[in-house]
Amino acid sequence: MRLTETVEFSATDFEKINKGFSNVRKVNCYMNACLQSIFACPAFYNLLAAISQADLGLDTDSTVSKLCHIYKYFDSKF
Repeated sequence: MRLTETVEFSATDFEKINKGFSNVRKVNCYMNACLQSIFACPAFYNLLAAISQADLGLDTDSTVSKLCHIYKYFDSKF
């Protein structure tokens, strides 16, 4: 799939380390479950990978930028 001229990603194939988030305080389990669910979707994961590698100059406080930072937790190259 192609999001922009510079951002291209696969909606089906992906290589992801199977990691989970720890639930230290026992209060954020629903948030952890939601995040792990969307990161398990190949299209979402690959989209974040493509955005991260494209260096689009995102604002560091933006949600997309923060999700790209979380993506690196699951990427085997980092």
